[in-house]
Parts: sequence; C-alpha cells; structure tokens
Amino acid sequence: EINLSGVFYCSQAFFKVAMKKRAGRIINISSVVGQFGNPGQANYAAAKGGVIGRTMSNAKEFAARGVTVNCVCPGTSRNE
Repeated sequence: EINLSGVFYCSQAFFKVAMKKRAGRIINISSVVGQFGNPGQANYAAAKGGVIGRTMSNAKEFAARGVTVNCVCPGTSRNE
C-alpha cells in the first residue's frame, strides 16, 4: 500500500508548497517491473505501474505551475 499511497500523499503535500513558489521538482522511484511485469509479482507490478501512471499525470498537471515530475525505474543489470 505504501508504494502508491506514499507517492500520492507526498506529491500532494509538496505541490501545495511548490505551487506558491511556481517551481519545484518531484522525482518518484518505481521499477521496470511496473512497465513490463514479472512472474509472481502482480501486486508489486501493479503498485509500481501506478507510480508510473501517477508520475505521468502529475507531470502534465503540474507543468503549468513550473513543477517538473519524473520517475526513475531501475532494473537488474548484468555485471561480470
């Protein structure tokens, strides 16, 4: 529950302050699992997909007030 509702409440609180300043940056953290899914992780994928969708919606909504919203989606990497 905290994956998605945490982003909602923090964004809401921050936007109230940033709106007055007409400037600000929000960087959410999601996962590539939210974009592509993963076997056995439907609930996690749904929550992280929700973070991505919320980020895109907030970016469009807050842009007019000078606030940018982005999302970082780390994933696995092959290292030697």
